[in-house]
Amino acid sequence: MNLTFHFMFRFIPLLLIATLLTIGCTERTVIYTGKEIELDFSGIRSFEPGQWIKVGETKITHSDDYEEQKKRFVLPASKSVYYKQGRAVYEPNNPFYIGLVLGRNVDQYIPKSDDEEIIIKEEKRFLMHIYGILILTEKNGNEFSIEVPADYPLKIKVLK
Repeated sequence: MNLTFHFMFRFIPLLLIATLLTIGCTERTVIYTGKEIELDFSGIRSFEPGQWIKVGETKITHSDDYEEQKKRFVLPASKSVYYKQGRAVYEPNNPFYIGLVLGRNVDQYIPKSDDEEIIIKEEKRFLMHIYGILILTEKNGNEFSIEVPADYPLKIKVLK
């Protein structure tokens, strides 16, 4: 009995520490759900490589690699790196441009289905070029979701 007590006395604190570490390592996310969602890119210069946004079921990740940014489901980070004469050159990306690339992903790459077709609200498309605002909606008027890590810098607002 004394051996069991001794074992439990050592095992329970280890279990507690492991549980706390597991909870602390879980990435917290925020989910915005609505029929119309506004994404405001104006003035944001802190998109880091590896950060992501999930539009519907499609996850789109930021990269600072200029060549990688040409692929589907990849957004530029706030700074891009390319190589010139063997040297790494970093250049800033305009936040409006990052929004335009997300818009291109929505228009061309995000899978469409009978149940869900997320689109840029056509009559509000001009806002991206003037204010850096992208308004997404679901073609059939259904609700959809945008999911981001809790520390994602984009300003997101559910309009409807």
